[in-house]
Amino acid sequence: MTKKIIPIICALNVIFLSIAPSIAEEYCEPTMKRNLIKDKGKNICFSIRPLPICTPPAMAVSYVKTTVQFNCVTKGEHLVLSESEQLNKIITRLENKDVDYSEDIAIPRYCTCPSKL
Repeated sequence: MTKKIIPIICALNVIFLSIAPSIAEEYCEPTMKRNLIKDKGKNICFSIRPLPICTPPAMAVSYVKTTVQFNCVTKGEHLVLSESEQLNKIITRLENKDVDYSEDIAIPRYCTCPSKL
């Protein structure tokens, strides 16, 4: 039996209502983005761009594979600066740095949406 997908415009997001004989589920696109962090032994690596995530309690129901670029820094690198100075220095350093490596990652395409009762 084939499910019929009907797009519905709701609160600036496209929500898909999937209709089956006795089950209706709502799907929406991820609304938040975060940088992916990877532990690579002596280095810690950050995705260059934020990636979409499903905000709890929503869960991913569909994924798309994409190539993600990462920059890495040595673990335990301590800077003797204020917190805001450290953040600015790290951001500037990462912005001007070449990509350290790329990896294919499955990121959420659609999430389950909490039902609005």
